[in-house]
Amino acid sequence: MDEWVDKQHYIRLIDLLADQFVEDCAASFSNKGQYSIGRKAHHPAMLLKLYMYCYLNSINSSRKI
Repeated sequence: MDEWVDKQHYIRLIDLLADQFVEDCAASFSNKGQYSIGRKAHHPAMLLKLYMYCYLNSINSSRKI
């Protein structure tokens, strides 16, 4: 990411905030996605980053993501 994204780009703030939020609320996410049936859950920080990025860029359709 360091090579592709400018040091002052807002995506770096999103990355930092989402990681910190999930780390601070780790107990809320510890039991999610532990089932042996079906697909493994996506990491909560990744989903939060995607949601925040789409919101800031006015992307409101899952097809546009």
